[in-house]
Amino acid sequence: MTATLFVRRFTDTDRIVQAFAAFPSALLVVTERSVQRWQEREGELVRFEDTHLAAPVLLALTHLQQNNLTLLVIAGSNSHSGLRTYNLVWVGSSSQSLSQIPVTVPHLLNGGGVVKRETMPQASQAVLTGASSDCLLCSASLYQGWVHVMAMTPHPNPVSCNEVVTALHSFCEEAADQFQGGDCRVQSMAFESTAVHQETIFLMCLVSFTGFNHSCKEIHCLDVNLSQPDPLKNGIKAGPWVLRNVDPTTTLVHPISSDDSNNKGVLAISSHSIHLLSAADANSHPVLTCRLAGLPTAIVHLKGSMWALADSMAGLHLLDLRQPCSLLQLKPQIPLTVAHVLCCLPGSDADIGVGANLLLGSRTANSQLVSLPAALLNRPADWSASQLSADQPHTSWQASASVTVQKPAVIDSAAAIHAACVFQEPKGCGEWRMVMGCGVAPRGSLRLTHLAAKLSPTISDGPCMPGGPRLMALKADWRQEHHAYLAFSFPSEGTTSVLDIQGTHFQPIHLPGLDPNSPSLLLEALPGGWLIQVTPEEVRVLNNTGLIGAWGSADTLSMAASCGSLIAAAHGSSVTVINIDAATGEPNATKTLHFSEQVSAVALLKMPHAVAAEEPEHWLIVGLWTEDTVLLQRLSDDRHSCSLDCSDVGQPRSILAAEMHGTWFLFVGTSQGWVVYHAITWQAGKMQLEGGCKVHAGVSGVQLSYLPSHSSTSACLYVQSSKALLLRPAASSKASGNKAGLVEAVRMHGGDGVMGGVGVHTLDLPNSLAWLSPKEELTFGDVDHTMQLRWFTLGLEDTPHCVACHTTSGHVAVLSTSPSGASWLRLVHATTLTQVAALQLGKGHTATAICCARLPTSSVTALHHLPGRPPAEKEFVVVASYISQPKASQNSNAGPARRPSQGLLSVFEVCTAGTAGQTAAAANNRSQLRLHGTCRLQSLCYSLATAPACDGATATSKARSSDSGLEVVVAGCEGEVHLYSLFIDDTAQAGRQAVATACQALAQGEPLPDQGCASGEATGTNQGASGRTNQSSTDNVLETDLASQGQINTVRLQLLSKATTAGGSSLVTSLSTLGTTVAACSFMSSLSLFTTAWHEGKASLEPLSANISLMTAQGDIQHDGPIQVQSAGMLNGQFLLTGAYPDGLLLLKRDVAQEEAACQARRSAQEKALLEGTDRGNVSVPISQASQQAEEADLPNMHLQAGCNIQHGATSFCRARLGVQRLPHASHLGSLDATASHLDDAHSEMSDNHMLVTTSDGQVFATSLVDADRQTGQREALHTEIKADGLEQFTWSSSLSAASVMQMQQMDVAHCVKDCLL
Repeated sequence: MTATLFVRRFTDTDRIVQAFAAFPSALLVVTERSVQRWQEREGELVRFEDTHLAAPVLLALTHLQQNNLTLLVIAGSNSHSGLRTYNLVWVGSSSQSLSQIPVTVPHLLNGGGVVKRETMPQASQAVLTGASSDCLLCSASLYQGWVHVMAMTPHPNPVSCNEVVTALHSFCEEAADQFQGGDCRVQSMAFESTAVHQETIFLMCLVSFTGFNHSCKEIHCLDVNLSQPDPLKNGIKAGPWVLRNVDPTTTLVHPISSDDSNNKGVLAISSHSIHLLSAADANSHPVLTCRLAGLPTAIVHLKGSMWALADSMAGLHLLDLRQPCSLLQLKPQIPLTVAHVLCCLPGSDADIGVGANLLLGSRTANSQLVSLPAALLNRPADWSASQLSADQPHTSWQASASVTVQKPAVIDSAAAIHAACVFQEPKGCGEWRMVMGCGVAPRGSLRLTHLAAKLSPTISDGPCMPGGPRLMALKADWRQEHHAYLAFSFPSEGTTSVLDIQGTHFQPIHLPGLDPNSPSLLLEALPGGWLIQVTPEEVRVLNNTGLIGAWGSADTLSMAASCGSLIAAAHGSSVTVINIDAATGEPNATKTLHFSEQVSAVALLKMPHAVAAEEPEHWLIVGLWTEDTVLLQRLSDDRHSCSLDCSDVGQPRSILAAEMHGTWFLFVGTSQGWVVYHAITWQAGKMQLEGGCKVHAGVSGVQLSYLPSHSSTSACLYVQSSKALLLRPAASSKASGNKAGLVEAVRMHGGDGVMGGVGVHTLDLPNSLAWLSPKEELTFGDVDHTMQLRWFTLGLEDTPHCVACHTTSGHVAVLSTSPSGASWLRLVHATTLTQVAALQLGKGHTATAICCARLPTSSVTALHHLPGRPPAEKEFVVVASYISQPKASQNSNAGPARRPSQGLLSVFEVCTAGTAGQTAAAANNRSQLRLHGTCRLQSLCYSLATAPACDGATATSKARSSDSGLEVVVAGCEGEVHLYSLFIDDTAQAGRQAVATACQALAQGEPLPDQGCASGEATGTNQGASGRTNQSSTDNVLETDLASQGQINTVRLQLLSKATTAGGSSLVTSLSTLGTTVAACSFMSSLSLFTTAWHEGKASLEPLSANISLMTAQGDIQHDGPIQVQSAGMLNGQFLLTGAYPDGLLLLKRDVAQEEAACQARRSAQEKALLEGTDRGNVSVPISQASQQAEEADLPNMHLQAGCNIQHGATSFCRARLGVQRLPHASHLGSLDATASHLDDAHSEMSDNHMLVTTSDGQVFATSLVDADRQTGQREALHTEIKADGLEQFTWSSSLSAASVMQMQQMDVAHCVKDCLL
């Protein structure tokens, strides 16, 4: 197969905040890929300008007061060319846009060559060096102890920068001498504020050294010399002092200038204390003793001697450096985010009582805006002393004060995504959604995502309109472009009202001649300056003087449609066409058409004829009530020309026809929430409907509205059901032989439960939409047509680690960890994000993995044998965990250390309303988790997955065959993959049988029979007890868990097979299955592939391939180092997508032929060994024999085909395609069109080759593998095409050399070809 991998980013790339900067006219937010300018408008922070960075790593940020430069942001990136590119981005005092200039400087080769890519800058600072306007920049590397200092002089007019002077310093030699080659990194750094204005510049660095069995932190004072123009003559040397073995919780060094406290120097901040350092004094002076809940993460100056300090446990503190110093803990009304960046915005005059607004920028959660009271910042100097307790006169202890979280999500971020799963909603309708576990405690979250456009309210305080009126937008004259009125028709009340929407103030208005005491079926402006109102009694013609004429019907009018000067009014089973005279306004009935039954929908339109030279003709389209049929009839004909059968989707309720990409389409909305559309074509002068598709919009009747095209958007259809939808022209006009591909269906985020959407276009509300909110409030808003990932959020105080979808009940099971370290199992409704159940694991009981599996049960087995009862499996939640036992410590004063000692596997049932065995309490709570039992494992399990079961794969002889959908559980352990079968005795069949057997034995006077399990099979807690320590403690934990729910253990566990991974003893942290194929990722190691083979009812895990081949067909090396796989997903049976450390996305290809040959050779060797063992009288063959030989066998490798850099590591892979899916629909029931039945892969319900990839920075990528031969017929190698910004792509194949790279494409900014960074 020759294929192309398409990668598309589904999320906003500017979610992770690197820095804030506030200046009088705006706020600048620096992210990993752009610099954004924000302004305050009507109390809201609004982003209005972006400048994308060619180098996506922020190094430093500073204010410049000279040369009219307000702000300077410096960003840089590394490459293998030995050059580093810095981008200077600044805002002038009078400039309204961002200016950017690249500056390229060479790395200095200092004792180790260039700084490699994995040494991304970790710490940085930039300051001014005084009146010379020079800017001094310092950056540090992450894994190598390098410090890089530069001096430069920027000029605004013209935008330029003088030659950069640089110097390097390394702590690597010290690390090698003291720690035997250990790692070191510069964690934080600061220039002494007084030194940068003098000839001697002092730089203080917090350096972390890590060795084999020892680690420490030191603070080094360095002497920086940049006076020579030759960079080789400059240098950084050891300064006057070094502080060794500082507090290990020290994470920040920050400069302070002269303030109200008269403190000067650098603050060294740890969780336990704050010290003041100075280059002139070798002693550190303690400023404050404190107790922070976490590690210090950020500090910012507020006012005078007031500073704000944040920690890693989402704590926020107010630091007062006036003597005696104090630390005040700030208490918000909702949990704060973990702040990695702080920025102070002074309070405005409108904010009464607000001293400052504090921006909390996070890399693991939302960024927040917190308001600090003015009284808190302006408190008297002796306030701190009055708060000290009598028994601690010399220690400033933390008090607390209340603050307000003004904006809980200034920048809504999904970082970091820990886990994800997909489900179909509703099942069978083709729309896939994804649930993601994001963030860290105490600001973790669960996010329900879908690929959609967005409905954004701009005016949401409109009046409440009960009764669900129908909305209609009116023009004052049909020739005008803008709407003047918005009409409301109330069928339940029998009234009509009109709102004047011209200008900025809306007010009710009475139009002359309008009947307000009747509901309106249609209100429309017609040629000639007439306005028509269709009521159930008559068709009324109005102008600015009043009623001009009317046409009435003997029957009640039910619906109406207009086209030009023609009106089609439906009454009963007939439709009358009425012509409104353009000169006089007189209504005249021109034709009445009769149908076989009542009309359910009507449309009137003008479509071109089959012959292009002829004039377009008027067509009437009607839907019939009971036949569920749509008829298309030319007004000049006596019978319909074409029909559409909608019996499989419901009654036609709304009909429209529109032209998209030069093709006319018929759209029909039905009573069951479906939208059906077909292309209208002509063959031999006869109308035909082809390329039919259906899209599920919701669960209620569908109303269609036409939104005309404007300057920035093309014409589209707004679909309103229980959810909102857009039908618009597809981005690509290439239909690939299927006209249905010309139309794109896009879900509308924010459109759930809204009613009566109608397009509104005025001077003040251009290209807008009016609708009723779920609370029946009038709302105006815009449509953001950008199709990207949108989400609903459920806030958690925990860190969600694993998620699994329980499809039977429509719930999501979540494993999370609270801030205190306790493990929780939570059950959340998948569509409403409502938590319905929660279970906390006991002390020392830690959950590691979760999956949902269809398992055999005694109840289902019994029902299967009843006559006329179809088989049905039950779905359970399977949780892997371990028990930590106290570990003896030689230090009696130390707390009890704990170590994992026993792996467990627990099985839960999701009991919903009507579930057998549900208690009354569960019925009231709707859902609950019922624990069936917990079984011991032979080793600790760190990942779970499921694979299809086969005959004999269960622990009971009454198990059904694999066609029932039963599954076995795959467990990733330490260096091994285990295959388990589970059987749930939910009817206590085994217990009743044991009691009956015991009673019979007692009645006959015989000893009680042994009820132990057979070899390799266990019931409940009786498995694997041999060789375990502290067994009674584990039994107590398990018995407590069961007793808490009043249950007995009903789970039977059987180990079917196990196999050794290629990663040796590394933990298997990720499992992915596709059919019988299992992909196992070992921690920071390799990738192994297995298959679940079944022979005569016995299961085994057979190794297929291992590791990644780094060689081309010519023997060239493609990569200069080991590839460490951290996660993987199977695109199909041949290709895999893997996440490589630290931030690569790789496409691998299996050699299926070599795998089959290796498996066959291994089976032959095993059969030979079995025969030889039988000849010797030894017929026992261990179940792990294949796994024992796998490590020694010559397994095929997976071949590296292509890769790209995705900035951050991939965390999970899900096989699905998000968005509204198109399903084929036939124009006549039972005769599916050939073109509709062969939809391309890009629009299939759940096709192969589609994969969703989540990353640690909150990004979601969609990948799809498409046959390249079918597209071009020329490609012979596998290529990667990146269609997103900030991605670098590379290709290896037999026809390309190792240095070959493909051109990178970016949506917004053009980028040049870059070197391979993998």
